[in-house]
Amino acid sequence: MIIRTPLNWNHAIAARRWGVPLALLLAARCVFADSYWQGGTGDFNVAGSRNPPGVPTGVNAMNDSGSNNVVLVRPGDPVWSPWDIRAGDGPNSSGAFLQTGSTNIVNGWFRLGNSANSTGFYTLSNGVVNVLLQAHVGEAGAGVLTVGGGTFNVGQNPFCLGDGDFGPGGLGILKLKGGMLNTAPGVDLWLGEGSGGGPGGTGRIIMTGGIMNIGGWLAVGRFGGVGDLELSGGSITMTPGNTGNITLSTTPSTGVVNQTGGALTNTVSQTWIAESAVGTWNLNGGTDVFDSPHKSWTPVATAHSTLMAAPCTRAPIPRISSRPSAAPQCKPAERSSIPKATTSASGRHWQMVEAV
Repeated sequence: MIIRTPLNWNHAIAARRWGVPLALLLAARCVFADSYWQGGTGDFNVAGSRNPPGVPTGVNAMNDSGSNNVVLVRPGDPVWSPWDIRAGDGPNSSGAFLQTGSTNIVNGWFRLGNSANSTGFYTLSNGVVNVLLQAHVGEAGAGVLTVGGGTFNVGQNPFCLGDGDFGPGGLGILKLKGGMLNTAPGVDLWLGEGSGGGPGGTGRIIMTGGIMNIGGWLAVGRFGGVGDLELSGGSITMTPGNTGNITLSTTPSTGVVNQTGGALTNTVSQTWIAESAVGTWNLNGGTDVFDSPHKSWTPVATAHSTLMAAPCTRAPIPRISSRPSAAPQCKPAERSSIPKATTSASGRHWQMVEAV
């Protein structure tokens, strides 16, 4: 049996960024045994396909045996309750999971592509995945999470695609084709996280359908990461009670949104096309509804877009402590279609339509 301690200095850095006391992080990432998949493609509850033998309950369920040797979670299977889920955990490894039914309760972290030159896959077409703690898709390697049906939930901050806190060069991809993806209240979704304030990971969402509900910040390019949101169908909603903003490009990041369909709604907080670096938002189809859209946060930020906010409201939206408390001045549209003012139960908001 192999015992590992996944906590390292990068986790300590991450704890400071997330505002998590290190002692709590240590408690959450205490030592758990690893259970390695050793068979070909087969059901997770085949005890003889693992080393050590046995169904991994309360231990880390690992698949480093190659992406063609898929761990299956199928209709009629019992509820699974591992600690971590990991695919592509070791250097130069790969692994895959396919869930077509039942429920997978991940008591610890959900991790794909943890190490250099590793690749991890998880595909959910039906059933439920409940990640009670954090989700990291593409740490030092590459990770691909595909949701075509069912429900995928993340319960602890953050849910990160392309997590540079584990080293630069990681790639995390979320393909949302159907079903539902939810982050709990206060849980951010990061697309591309930096590494020590420098170049980090790349996070990408390719959304063609389904529903995404976000309970915290939606950050597209964060502290050195590269973020890319490709939206052609489905809906993204910042959930009621959410005090986190939508931001593109926190220096030295880049963030891009290319939208050809679908809908993005944020009537609960602010939306920044560029926070403190270069952000690009191309709306060529679909609909965006914002209460408080802004071009840029700082004078050095640059927003490139085919949509721009009309004069917007100065709602007293809370900021993180490192930012000014005063609401910024909103600027009129420079080029684009003019947003349509509409009314709703929450008051006045702006509806962005495709540029003409």
